Amino acid sequence: MSDAIRDHARLVRVAILFDRIFRFPLTGSRVRNYDGLGGQLLFAWLHQRGVLHWTDVQLAVDWDAVPAAVGALGDAIDELYWRSIDRPKTAHWLAAYELVRATLAPNPASNWARGLPDETLAGAPKGYTDAVLDDEFPLSMFYEALGKKLGDVIASTSGITASSATAD
Repeated sequence: MSDAIRDHARLVRVAILFDRIFRFPLTGSRVRNYDGLGGQLLFAWLHQRGVLHWTDVQLAVDWDAVPAAVGALGDAIDELYWRSIDRPKTAHWLAAYELVRATLAPNPASNWARGLPDETLAGAPKGYTDAVLDDEFPLSMFYEALGKKLGDVIASTSGITASSATAD
């Protein structure tokens, strides 16, 4: 592999990681924003494993450790889905919730975090989904602070598309 391709690949890795952990959690509605939740999960997973550090408004990433940490998250998700074949759908949903909850703090008002009542657990799957709060896993203090700093900038980009950016 040429050095130019290797350098480009590193930049792509940075762009994808930052897109996932910053753009999705900060843009769009907080109402059942599962792309945003994925970004929050990735950020927290890397932070809790010492791969990503945010101190004194400075971000540091141990780029050598990123592949293994992201791979470990992928392994946890693969294990979740591999085990799904051996359990009912509702038990699988509870296991998925626990995987996310092990990394992110749920909303204090969450029925899922408290434990769904027996009538919901024994009922149709719609009862499970209806019990999910619109913002089941609220943004952490990191994201709240970053959102305040970037809110005006994000709002100013509304409506910009590739075609409108090149129209001049």
